[in-house]
Amino acid sequence: STGALTEDDLFSLADALKANTSARVTLDLSKSSIIDFRWKWQFANCTSLVSVVLPETLIHLGGRGFLNCINLESVTIPVSLTAQGAGAGEFGNCPKLTTFVIADGNEVFSAKDGMLFMTTTNGTTTDVALVAYPSAKGAVTVPSNVTQLYKWAFYANDKVTEITIPENVTLFGSKAIHSCPNLTAVHLPAAIAFSTSAGLPIATFYNCPNLTTITIAEESEHYTVRDGKLYYTYANADDETEQITALIGWPSASGDIEVEDGVTYAYLGGTAVTRVTLPESITNIIGSAFQDCDKLTSVTMRGTISSIGQYAFQGCTALTAIDLPENISIIDCATFDNSGLQSVTIPKNVTSVDYSAFSYCNALTTVRVEAATPQIGRAHV
Repeated sequence: STGALTEDDLFSLADALKANTSARVTLDLSKSSIIDFRWKWQFANCTSLVSVVLPETLIHLGGRGFLNCINLESVTIPVSLTAQGAGAGEFGNCPKLTTFVIADGNEVFSAKDGMLFMTTTNGTTTDVALVAYPSAKGAVTVPSNVTQLYKWAFYANDKVTEITIPENVTLFGSKAIHSCPNLTAVHLPAAIAFSTSAGLPIATFYNCPNLTTITIAEESEHYTVRDGKLYYTYANADDETEQITALIGWPSASGDIEVEDGVTYAYLGGTAVTRVTLPESITNIIGSAFQDCDKLTSVTMRGTISSIGQYAFQGCTALTAIDLPENISIIDCATFDNSGLQSVTIPKNVTSVDYSAFSYCNALTTVRVEAATPQIGRAHV
């Protein structure tokens, strides 16, 4: 395909590819003038695609652009694509994708053995990120020159069973290991650090229900593992003699669970939980804490909780009711977005309900507001 393609043309192309599942198609967009795959999932589920040559003008991938293109074998990356436009999870569930062709002159991206890498320089520091490894299977070891796992690096991969991350890796991107249903073990180096939410590291071994073995080098200063749960311990900024413990990963959590007392923050990353009880030591529910836990029916919260972070219960479609403690003052953006809530009471101490806090709650028929004058966000609630 050549010429000045528009965004509408891209949608038409995708629709045609999806309609003809028996074909095997090479899509050459190199001479088009598209600079931005503006929409996520641009060519997702196009099972007829075998090879793609991206536009020579492309500067930005939208995210999950080729998700579930199960017959895709080769992708050509143009010289125009930079680190800022790398997207996330572009090639999830593309198990045959073993070839990345990097255009001459592109010094940011490189490829080897089915892996796509991105190199960036900040002053005298050079970082190499593993962006994608769609053909990973069995037990894999990240190459020793890698310093970062890019967000969604291992995404929607049902073939990988074990991942070993080398000691040079110091940054674990958001949801870097995401939706790997047969992953059973991850081995982490001592110096690992995780992407943060509200200043806290979030391990986000997200939607990996069989991940029961997490190991970390013994000399790690802040991280410990107990019973398949990853903890982060750090000094309180206001009182350095006080140690704060955060549960930042419990991917195998399922059924009825209780977070132990003493944990100040909790993030699960496991989506098979049905009922959860939180201890008094938790004062804030952090962002994405129970995101997409679509089997979650009950949450028991203590009166100590004062805020609920963004996306905390987003996608909890089985959650039909929740009792919010009176101490809560903030309900952040998209907190209950696309949940199953049928009724909710906004407690009297709430001062802010951020935008889209209750958006797409299609079963929500009753909202009781006890708060006098809560600030309501700009989008629908």
